[in-house]
Amino acid sequence: MKKIFYVLFLSLLFIFIVNDDVFGAEIDVGKLSEKEIERNINELIIKEKKEFNINSSNVKLLKVRELYDLNDDVIAFYYNITEDENLKGYVLASVNPNLDSILEYGQLIGDKDTHYGEALLSNNNLNAYYLGYQAIFFDTDVNSLNIQLEKKKNSIINEIEKEDKKFAEQIESLDLGLDEEGVIKNTNDLQLFAVDPNVEVMKLPMRRLSQRASGVAHPNSSCGPTVGAMIANYFKEERGFNVRGYKTYGSNSVPLINHLYFDMNTTSFGANAYSFGKGLQLHLNHDMSNWLISSSDKPTFASVKSSIKSKYPVAMLNLASLNNNYYHWRVINGFNSDTNKIAVYDPDGSNTSNQWISWSSVKNVINTVTVNYSPLS
Repeated sequence: MKKIFYVLFLSLLFIFIVNDDVFGAEIDVGKLSEKEIERNINELIIKEKKEFNINSSNVKLLKVRELYDLNDDVIAFYYNITEDENLKGYVLASVNPNLDSILEYGQLIGDKDTHYGEALLSNNNLNAYYLGYQAIFFDTDVNSLNIQLEKKKNSIINEIEKEDKKFAEQIESLDLGLDEEGVIKNTNDLQLFAVDPNVEVMKLPMRRLSQRASGVAHPNSSCGPTVGAMIANYFKEERGFNVRGYKTYGSNSVPLINHLYFDMNTTSFGANAYSFGKGLQLHLNHDMSNWLISSSDKPTFASVKSSIKSKYPVAMLNLASLNNNYYHWRVINGFNSDTNKIAVYDPDGSNTSNQWISWSSVKNVINTVTVNYSPLS
């Protein structure tokens, strides 16, 4: 009898503890409140003042608008950061506790938000759908959006399948949207940006180049060659390898970009993963041999982190850019294992600083290419 009573008592105690935890939690109906979201952003700003180029305490958050997922539920809020009324940066913060609390952030240069802000405001009569990094679409509802996405995918497939069948197949099987059940929950937001001696943070010292710099022969399709030029310059200037950087071709990197355009057999569509890798390998082997290529259509955060720790940048081909380009290349030059972020330089647009992106926002929609030197091969 005592055993039965003891078991019942423990069961009731367990129910009470669980219920007390649920009713005492701050998350309401599976969503973070705006107060919690802004607290997470403020924690980020405190830690990343240098990244945002913030020097004073007069910092404000300005909510631009909400973004939706493919279930027509709000998935995130987009904010601008100002200091003394000057635009300093942007943050895309998740509403869903199953996702990383901060999905994207970075510095803004000038008085206009050309990252997402202008597009979000100019399309405020439509819902904004966030399907991952650089994949925001506008529509009236998710049913109409799915029709729009299917048309865009079919258009790309029809245009490119004769030239690049593998890429066309990837686009056809592309599963857009974030995996809202596949990310470890950040259960303690206050600890998200805490100092941890075991946390690994690293950023390679690279110079960002623009594919639209004056003199670039094919500005609309030179993202791959521009990323290749960033990598070549890094190996020459920072690592001291005997490779051809911009000084081989002129006083700036434009002639190098134009040279790589042909090394990569770039077309009006851009450079696919194979031609990018082979072209960059060809260029690096002009004056020293034994440069090797590795590529992946299913990269992992661990593999990217390993490359950066070995001081090799990672070229990233985004497959979800159904808005504009067929291929769009960026370079990954850093990571933060605490916040599950990668640091990216984009050769297009006006944002000249690093953008920090949650791995969950890109992991399903990118290919990667890495070149490394192997003197023993």
